[in-house]
Amino acid sequence: MSAVGPTERWQWWATRYILNNIQSATSPHPIPLCSTDGQAAETTSRELDRFTTGLPSEDAYLYVLYTDDQPSGTTWTPSRLRPVYVGETTDIAGRLATHVDKLRGRNPNHDSGRWGKYDHLATVRDRPDGRLYVWARPVTAIERGPYGHDCAAKELEAKLVGLLHRIPPLRRTLANREHVPHWSRYTRNSERTAWVQFDPLADHFDQSPTQGTAPATERSKAALWRDWIEQYLVADLTADTAPDPIPLFDTAPDGETVHVTPDEVLARSPQIEQRIRTAATRCLDGETPVSRDREGLLYLMYQFQDGAKPSDPAAILPLYLGKAEVWGKQRTVSTNFDEFHPNHTGTRMFARWGDGPDWHIGQLSAAVRTGEEGHVHWADALFEPESRRLRDPTYLWVHVWDRDDDIGPYGDSVSLPVVEAQLIALAYDVAPATLLNKDGVPASAPIKQAESHFAAPADWPRGGSRQQNLDDFR
Repeated sequence: MSAVGPTERWQWWATRYILNNIQSATSPHPIPLCSTDGQAAETTSRELDRFTTGLPSEDAYLYVLYTDDQPSGTTWTPSRLRPVYVGETTDIAGRLATHVDKLRGRNPNHDSGRWGKYDHLATVRDRPDGRLYVWARPVTAIERGPYGHDCAAKELEAKLVGLLHRIPPLRRTLANREHVPHWSRYTRNSERTAWVQFDPLADHFDQSPTQGTAPATERSKAALWRDWIEQYLVADLTADTAPDPIPLFDTAPDGETVHVTPDEVLARSPQIEQRIRTAATRCLDGETPVSRDREGLLYLMYQFQDGAKPSDPAAILPLYLGKAEVWGKQRTVSTNFDEFHPNHTGTRMFARWGDGPDWHIGQLSAAVRTGEEGHVHWADALFEPESRRLRDPTYLWVHVWDRDDDIGPYGDSVSLPVVEAQLIALAYDVAPATLLNKDGVPASAPIKQAESHFAAPADWPRGGSRQQNLDDFR
């Protein structure tokens, strides 16, 4: 485990950036998000207007909404600063104005059946002395994230939210819904205002921290990626009992042409179907999740570098990293896991690798079939034009993520959504030109800049390729 815990990382980062601004004699901080004029509706404060004037709109910004945990205090320390929302945006003035506008509404989510982030923020704001403040800075001016590396906007947001959710007295007042585990979102929606509890920070935080040395790893992002891949994926590849590498697709005897199922979608290999079903079932106890710790499946679609050995971590070419959480946001079990209940055999959703039009195989099949829909950037990367022939053998690794046993690449016990975000950032560092993830990578990433095109096959097997080609029977 990492010797530096989430509280220490947050204290160091908050002191270096947020508290330095608050304590500066020349800074307008703390800046209220809203001002109240008697019984009038809340309006954007003059301080906020002044703060956002002149900020370049083309830059990505990180911002933190926070409240004063000790309004009568005289010195700002981490135990006085209670972060309640972390976000990133390229339009800081517009985003903050949206927050103010939605907080002004009586029903900010416009949905009586949900208890969302604005209900959460309003609950924090409406307590006595519960005024919300805002801090923001261009991401390019944030030299270090909480783990010591420089970070893209989404990566920095994910790391900070992940840390804050792991700090007990902050978890229940943190309003973020992204980068927190689904069990937390489900419980918040169930308990609603009862979820929000203001456990004192003074008993948990250092009262007089110094900036000191960043609680950071000295390893580069590429080294962290290789270390983690060796510990997890390579360990599975080299284990005598493991069937990895497992091909993602079921192919014809040529090993390249992907079969089409009778439902006219690309066929998963029988091996990966068995692996997904076995792994997903381990997350369930009949009709309910096993526990909060066993959060779901982490998966990596990958290929091997030419001529490389599977035992070499550098041989792994990451294509797509993702997750499937067993808990639902609004229900106990996610719909992605419905097909793994006892006596269920469907594959429409299949832990996000299903045949349905909104799932990976369904979207990829639509892209290959039409050249336009679904995962067209996947189709372009994986298949030869005008065919169902793979450019290179493609594999899928699936791992049951158990927060009680597993560790992220920085040595922390982290939740499934956080390890996903951390690994995407590291994978982008080692394979920026080939990584197919669009979320969690910089705006300048090649996958976001290039327009993908795929020349679809002239015909698509009706009723499945195996039924039409006897040579394909195996």
